[in-house]
Amino acid sequence: MNNQITQKTKEFYAQLIQDKNHRYLSWEHCYGYFLGENIEPDKACLHMAFYLASWGMYRGSSFLLWKDYQIHKEVVSFLIKNSHLQGIDFSESTEETYKEIGEVISWIRIWYEKNTGKVRFC
Repeated sequence: MNNQITQKTKEFYAQLIQDKNHRYLSWEHCYGYFLGENIEPDKACLHMAFYLASWGMYRGSSFLLWKDYQIHKEVVSFLIKNSHLQGIDFSESTEETYKEIGEVISWIRIWYEKNTGKVRFC
């Protein structure tokens, strides 16, 4: 089983190495921007929107299709306020850390539900 996981991981990562513009890199671009020190909210919203678009969140059946990139402004602000979570070492995490991550996820889900007209957000 571990060999299969290792092999699949290597195959997945090889796609990033072989194509310097692979869509999977959109996560790294977005995450890298949020790691910066001088985060501009508007630019952060663009990074967030493009990351979500690269994973199909702006396709025809998505509630985000009808919103521009600035819909993410409050979520971006909330993520910036919780940027301390980016440096988590999961090998040393506590229950409190996992609870805090869950609270951030819950806040984001509820915010999108309330502010996009979407009844239920995954």
